[in-house]
Amino acid sequence: MPMLVNRKAYQLAKAARDLGEKQLKLQGIELPFPLLSLLQQVELMESCTAQKLAKQLGRDKALLSRMVSKLERQGYVTRAASEADKRAIIITLTEQGAAAAKGFERMEQELHRTLTAGLTSEQLSQFDALMDSMLANLNS
Repeated sequence: MPMLVNRKAYQLAKAARDLGEKQLKLQGIELPFPLLSLLQQVELMESCTAQKLAKQLGRDKALLSRMVSKLERQGYVTRAASEADKRAIIITLTEQGAAAAKGFERMEQELHRTLTAGLTSEQLSQFDALMDSMLANLNS
């Protein structure tokens, strides 16, 4: 009997996460994926605020605030009042935060190359379409 799709998806996700964490450790980066994803979003956003981040990442503002506080304590981000609107707090990457975000991006690119090695464009398109269909099934 073929393996259930959810088990296969779990195995794939776990193997990818394990390899990604290994690649990050080799770069000296030991932050969890959710914090690295947050750093990546801060890097991409202009005038980044907690409210914008919460909306972009689909996370609760209170949780996001705790995540930003942790990153600030560890020296990855700074927070300062906006010059345009003193009520808004702008989140900015430090040099350490920018380096970690770049390392996360390198890991994602390497992981993509590893995952898709030997697959044709047609196979990748089919896989993408299947994943879209499965996500639609879960969201309906």
